[in-house]
Amino acid sequence: MLRQHPSYRAIQEAFPHVAAKLQEHWGTATFLEYMDETLYNKRPELRQGFPQPVLLALQTLAETHDQLHPELVQQDGFWVHVEARRNGAGTPAGPGMSGAETPPAPAAR
Repeated sequence: MLRQHPSYRAIQEAFPHVAAKLQEHWGTATFLEYMDETLYNKRPELRQGFPQPVLLALQTLAETHDQLHPELVQQDGFWVHVEARRNGAGTPAGPGMSGAETPPAPAAR
């Protein structure tokens, strides 16, 4: 299912190493942790981040994962976890984010 998903294919085309890791963690308890590591810069240096279409594809896959694997959903889902991280530690890895800016809120489900 994952390999045929349009969002996965968009990520695979732009970032094959990320797509490979998504495949590795899909359907496991480590998926949320991998998404957290992927979306938040924990390195001291600034990073460019993902282009907006890739961020949207990652969001779509996270929501799909929550729907297909409800037993792995923590709290109220992945994006509640992202909101908690955004209000706490970590720097969002969005496009043009320096860590001083606040990213826009994720789209409501």
